[in-house]
Amino acid sequence: MHPLAFVSLCVLTGWVLTVVPLPHDFLMWWPAWAVLVQIWLALNVGRYSGIIAAWLMGLCLDFLSGSPLGSQAFAMALCIYGVTVFRLRIRNMHPVQQALMVGLATAVFFAVSLWIRVALGHDLNPLAALTSTAISVVAWPLLSHALNTLHLRLMREA
Repeated sequence: MHPLAFVSLCVLTGWVLTVVPLPHDFLMWWPAWAVLVQIWLALNVGRYSGIIAAWLMGLCLDFLSGSPLGSQAFAMALCIYGVTVFRLRIRNMHPVQQALMVGLATAVFFAVSLWIRVALGHDLNPLAALTSTAISVVAWPLLSHALNTLHLRLMREA
């Protein structure tokens, strides 16, 4: 499988998991799949994914969620910029430390996104962002292991 096809499949999967309709009570317990996938791509397949791809994905999320245009795009681009700057350090960390760094990046995404929406006059619950960040930290080792295994298997067949 071509690496660009694999990246496209990962982005599409993360995007679908993020925009899947859920009851309002479950939204705060749902990880930020799009952010997690973009972080994994920035760490492992940085040649095919980066800040522009994260900005485009955030723009698609803005269109679908009805949030102010560019709020999630800017937040995701800023988050992925921080990840790409410290890419080698994060990749060489212990999995627990890596999950905490991913949690920090996810918290940056939610903080910037919420800050923009609150500045525009929207009433939001920051507790939902905190729990989603915590769930993303727990989900990161599973997602990272699954994507690493899938990536190695598909690239070996190519």
